[in-house]
Amino acid sequence: MRFETRMKINDQKLLPKIAAGLINGGIYAQNVRCGKPSCRCAKGELHRGYFYLFRRVKGKLVKTYVPKAEVIEVMQAFEAARDDRKALRKINDAATQTLRVMRAELKAQEGMIKLSGMSHQSNG
Repeated sequence: MRFETRMKINDQKLLPKIAAGLINGGIYAQNVRCGKPSCRCAKGELHRGYFYLFRRVKGKLVKTYVPKAEVIEVMQAFEAARDDRKALRKINDAATQTLRVMRAELKAQEGMIKLSGMSHQSNG
């Protein structure tokens, strides 16, 4: 199943459909209890290898089961989202620096205009 066409799983919770939905969070392995009273996990030896996506949605922590077959794909989507955020930060930083330079140049030009206006007044 493709990450972009995710079906509903785990109590009607959805995995994000696109990398843009992966803003904050990560995938973590957890050991779990199955709930059967006669199982080894009831005595403390938990089942291993269950992966969950933890992320924040409207300020609340949401935990969603990720099938083993999809863990790598979801991790790659997280990497892609992280790379996208880094690229956007670089663009934003460059734009901010350009704006600072332009503001400084504008202030310098305004200062020159004021000085030239004063020299015309004293000559007149």
